[in-house]
Amino acid sequence: MERKGKLRASIKCVAGFVALAFAATAAAADGTAKGSLTYQAKVGPITMTPKFAYLVEGPDAVDKNMIIRHLIFSATDLGAKIAACNTMSCTDSGLGNGMTVDLDAGPRLNYWVVLNDQRVQYSGTARPAVLVLTTNTPARLAGKLSFDDAAAGGPKVDIEFDVPLLKEMKQAR
Repeated sequence: MERKGKLRASIKCVAGFVALAFAATAAAADGTAKGSLTYQAKVGPITMTPKFAYLVEGPDAVDKNMIIRHLIFSATDLGAKIAACNTMSCTDSGLGNGMTVDLDAGPRLNYWVVLNDQRVQYSGTARPAVLVLTTNTPARLAGKLSFDDAAAGGPKVDIEFDVPLLKEMKQAR
């Protein structure tokens, strides 16, 4: 009987260690974001405060031979959902309140804003100068994204972030 108790205790210990290691790995893969994004909707201004940042890399949706980096800013934790994705398009499916920015896809930054559980959407482009990177390596990006497209009906964005590469995708869709 004592042997079974020790075995159960050992199994619980190992299970706890595995859970802790998984949680630490998941937390290390998430980036941080702070700042704000404000969009003037028909119902009035909507502000999103990002807390999480994610970086994935993979084929562009239009040109499958072009590899881009895709930044995702969110008010909620999407790390597990994004980590489970096998395609670039999947990474945006859980984003209800946030913003994505495509880097390396052309001469401008392509962005997509979603708010109010995707009921409000806006897409646009911005000059590359609005993104000031303090770290720009294949494994990590850090810096500040700041622009105001309100005059064109778009968002006003001021976000600081530090994000490791979460995943490399092989397929766009």
